[in-house]
Amino acid sequence: MGVRDLSLQEIQKYVLKATQPLVIALDKVVNTKNKKELLDPSVLLPELADALSFLGHASYQTSLKRREALKPHINKHYQSVCSKNTPISKWLFGDELAKNIKDIGEVNKI
Repeated sequence: MGVRDLSLQEIQKYVLKATQPLVIALDKVVNTKNKKELLDPSVLLPELADALSFLGHASYQTSLKRREALKPHINKHYQSVCSKNTPISKWLFGDELAKNIKDIGEVNKI
């Protein structure tokens, strides 16, 4: 699936998928509380890991969608920073945006 094919509905699907393991984990907590037992944290780990995975994927896909939305407003020479290959960090266009733009500018001069 290309970035252009990615719809907000597709992203929402991953957010909703994250709710299932969270509900399962919550159910385990409530059942344990009702039985007045101690809860072994390792019982929750698989569900919490699954939920985190789905939410991480949704966040990544949202970042790609945001890049795609910004791409038409960026000079054509620099649109490659919107590539799926550009790592996403806490910054939408990665930690090395200034370096990438400088490198692109130098290549375009040639």
